[in-house]
Amino acid sequence: MNYVPNGYWDSRLKKEFNLKGAGFKAMSEAYNKVLYEIKMKLLEETLRKHRIQIQGKKVIDVGCGTGAFLNFYIKRGGIYTGIDISKYAITELSNTYPNIPLYKIDITRREDVMKLLVYGKYDLVHCFDVLYHIIDDVKWRDAIANLCLLLKDEGHILFTEKMPKHDMSIKPHCKYRSRVTYNMVLAEHDLEIKEDIPLFFFLNRGTRLDYINRGIDRSRYILRFLDEVLRKTHFCENWANLRLLVTKRAGETFET
Repeated sequence: MNYVPNGYWDSRLKKEFNLKGAGFKAMSEAYNKVLYEIKMKLLEETLRKHRIQIQGKKVIDVGCGTGAFLNFYIKRGGIYTGIDISKYAITELSNTYPNIPLYKIDITRREDVMKLLVYGKYDLVHCFDVLYHIIDDVKWRDAIANLCLLLKDEGHILFTEKMPKHDMSIKPHCKYRSRVTYNMVLAEHDLEIKEDIPLFFFLNRGTRLDYINRGIDRSRYILRFLDEVLRKTHFCENWANLRLLVTKRAGETFET
């Protein structure tokens, strides 16, 4: 498959403009709903732990897709902006939320990002399930630089990543980078990872065999329970297959 990001996501979302279309397409909408419920729960806990205020603060949702996190931030009083590489996603969301600023933006392109800076920088850059879909290493570095450009000095970037031991590509539209790679590139922009929260262990895994995936799908609540046990006990944290990373300017700390 020749992966062209805007065409790929337009095609997927035109077929299914829902959590399945934007998320784990091998599984059902119900399975994806469980994944997003967990992401929102842990996002809420992370915001509280790091004392990241949303009320009255500027939030940019990079890769807003179907708007899964839009209401999360709006309900908490955030001044929300959504961007996505998919023109279809932005058109559909704009029809539903005509008063919310939503823009077709390629986060790897500096000229696109400069258009956003007309409106000022952001207190929180939310970038879930985006960076590992940028398979070109130069564009990935550009994306990191552009996220930093959008961020206020005292702001946070929240992003998700698998964080394998070594950089790896397992699908045409996915490339996962290691902690070493992230630390090196973030340091170039005076940023560092302040916390690493495991999101999933048994969930968010599938196979190439549909009949096995159907069984995994039906077991989603059991897998959710097992994941919660592992998170609470901090057991096998290195086995997590997706993580939430809290990033801030180097040297700044938070109180628990």
